[in-house]
Amino acid sequence: MKLHIAAVLIATTTVAYADTQELSEDVRELTSDNYRAATVGKLMSFKLGAKCWAKLTRDSRATNLIQMSTRYIVDFAKHVTGDDWSTLEGSGTTEKAKNRERVEATIEAFKKSFSYSISVDGDDCDDDHDPLWLQYHTHALQYFSENPPPAKRGTIKIEVNSKVKKFTASVDKTGTVFKFVGPKEVAPDKWQDQMRTAFVKAAKKK
Repeated sequence: MKLHIAAVLIATTTVAYADTQELSEDVRELTSDNYRAATVGKLMSFKLGAKCWAKLTRDSRATNLIQMSTRYIVDFAKHVTGDDWSTLEGSGTTEKAKNRERVEATIEAFKKSFSYSISVDGDDCDDDHDPLWLQYHTHALQYFSENPPPAKRGTIKIEVNSKVKKFTASVDKTGTVFKFVGPKEVAPDKWQDQMRTAFVKAAKKK
């Protein structure tokens, strides 16, 4: 009986996600912030294999990195609209509950200005302290926030592919759609410079 109870407790504290929406809900539980959860659920897409999803739990390093990275999107939204989603939500359980619908509607409306997706090929993924696919993820959002396109809108697409050895970065003619393809296992030389340069050049276009 004691072993059974212990097994149940472990299962309830290491719940994994099956898709981006489930990840979004656990970001809400982890941070108590509706705006962070809505940022993940409405503006971001994670395309991962089943074994990779199984490694993302409420206590995982990956989930924590993802919820922290939402601040870059929040900063971009403030640059574009003047709205600070964290301020709009407020603090305290009652205030957050009262403002949740308004916050989520505001973020829903921002879909016309921003979208993000990352895909990791295969069924599994690295979940070490700073896995390469999440380095791509975090740096892309950071560089984008630091170098926002003059058009005040952007789409970021990241493809993590085990078959490629080089990192490639491309930007469309509008300077608002960024695509990055990178190796899955071994970090290529100077990929951060390539990624950052793509955003910097686009930010300088008028």
